[in-house]
Amino acid sequence: MTYSAVKDMFDRLAAAAGFAARPQMLRHSGTTRWVRSGVDRDVVQTLLGHVSAGSMNPQVAGSIPAEGTSKMGTEPARCE
Repeated sequence: MTYSAVKDMFDRLAAAAGFAARPQMLRHSGTTRWVRSGVDRDVVQTLLGHVSAGSMNPQVAGSIPAEGTSKMGTEPARCE
């Protein structure tokens, strides 16, 4: 697939969805899903082709709950 074909496809999808859509969004979404589901960060780093673990941080920043919070990070986690 050529760059222009992919760009055209995303432009059409964005227009139909009513919001901006870019291929990089899929990469960030995939990264977040892998990390949230417990895939080792070293594995995710390799899959993304990142040499440094720090270069992956912007893609998952804010998407991983802090310890003691819910997944949304707005309420404390509940132990039942």
